[in-house]
Amino acid sequence: MTEQHFERIQKRNMGLLKYLEGESEPKEILNITSTDLDHLKSKAFLTGIFYRFDTQSDLVKIDIATKGTVLIGMKSVIECFEEIGN
Repeated sequence: MTEQHFERIQKRNMGLLKYLEGESEPKEILNITSTDLDHLKSKAFLTGIFYRFDTQSDLVKIDIATKGTVLIGMKSVIECFEEIGN
């Protein structure tokens, strides 16, 4: 995995997040998010990370902007490793 590889995926994920911020229909947000996650082979791993951020007291206390940045970064790392494995 290279820095450029990570940055490319991170940029795509940040673009998707910005797009979702402008979407007002909850059903459309769910559809877009589902479509984005469909290709992910490590859904259980990412779900476990999300779960920890919702249940661990120290992680729950993190402000939403920082939490979002960290979670997008984690998703990007997972996607990088999955692309390397293909």
